[in-house]
Amino acid sequence: MKRNRIVIAAAAALAVMSGGTAAGAAVLAGPIDSAGVIHGCYSRATATGSHAVVLQDAGRTCPRGSTPISWNRSGPSAAGGLLPTQLLFGVGVPDVLSAAQYHFAGPAEVAFDGSHLWITNSSANTVTEMNPSDGSVVRVLSGGSYGFNDPQGMAFDGRHLWIVNESGDSITEVNTFDGSLAHVLSGGSYGFNAPVRIAFDGKDMWVTNSGGSSVTEVNAATRSAVQVLSASGYRFAKPFGIAFDGVGHVWITNNAGGSVTEVNTSDGSLVRVFNGLFEFVGPAGIAFDGQHLWVADNGSGLVTEINVTDGSLVRAVNANGNPQDVAFDGVHVWVTTFQGTVTEIDAATGAAVNTLNPAAYGFKDTAGIAFANNHLWIADFKANTLTAIQGP
Repeated sequence: MKRNRIVIAAAAALAVMSGGTAAGAAVLAGPIDSAGVIHGCYSRATATGSHAVVLQDAGRTCPRGSTPISWNRSGPSAAGGLLPTQLLFGVGVPDVLSAAQYHFAGPAEVAFDGSHLWITNSSANTVTEMNPSDGSVVRVLSGGSYGFNDPQGMAFDGRHLWIVNESGDSITEVNTFDGSLAHVLSGGSYGFNAPVRIAFDGKDMWVTNSGGSSVTEVNAATRSAVQVLSASGYRFAKPFGIAFDGVGHVWITNNAGGSVTEVNTSDGSLVRVFNGLFEFVGPAGIAFDGQHLWVADNGSGLVTEINVTDGSLVRAVNANGNPQDVAFDGVHVWVTTFQGTVTEIDAATGAAVNTLNPAAYGFKDTAGIAFANNHLWIADFKANTLTAIQGP
């Protein structure tokens, strides 16, 4: 299967759009081949300063006035023509935003607020906000007032974005309409201890504390701590991923415990703990597809599907690596791995549809992943890139 892609990389950015040309933008609309080579036609800048790069299958004739081009991750490819000096893969045309503006540095997680994408830069203590419709940077949040300290997971409450700081034992709340600081939550009552992920149940925020083997519930309206769950019955052991199933439960992966804990959001009571038959080893990322939960296990190399109604095992799928995060695009489940692969799974059948080759896509250590504007957005922790893959 061929997929459109863009890479917002260390040198600069290329923006994916559905077609047409816009001033100051590179327009990509076509496939890459099985070898990871991109073919297309390049049109020089117009009087308005815009460039057009329309991608297409090799061998097709370019429109009059445009130049056939092809390139891969390392530069021009022999097939399909020569690469114009104005365009380098990973650099883009001169009027495309550069990586200096994105400030990607150890990007860990990606979140979508319904309008913009947010990326936590764990190595730089910053958060990047960008527009997924054109790949443009909106702003980069940084500075001591935000309290960022190894920012990791994020959750959106409809107005504010909540960002956990693993090394800061705190949460930063940001106004999404202007990026201003709303509040920084910290202190003993919250019980934060290396918080890594966060989920919103429509009323409260739930935070996994990997250092304290506990889960904190915070009232999103008052910002007060509701409770800290840590009793032995929950069997928390480096709790990591967390997801809300829409029917009153949060599900927590225990990365060091080889289990998944289900909790009732109405009172924090334990529902059940899953292991045994599920053969969890190091469960990490978790996502809900509207009916079933998908658990990425970086210890076993499997992605496990669980029926939330009765807690039954549906199936386990090979992730082609040690999976980290998982996301649902409405049809398929996508899994990132430490090895840099990205596997696409049909949510209805469990069949592996496609595995993206790290060499072709420039992946090194694919981490956070989110779905927005008909694209999957994949953060690569080691490559310091954000890659968009066309969705269903």
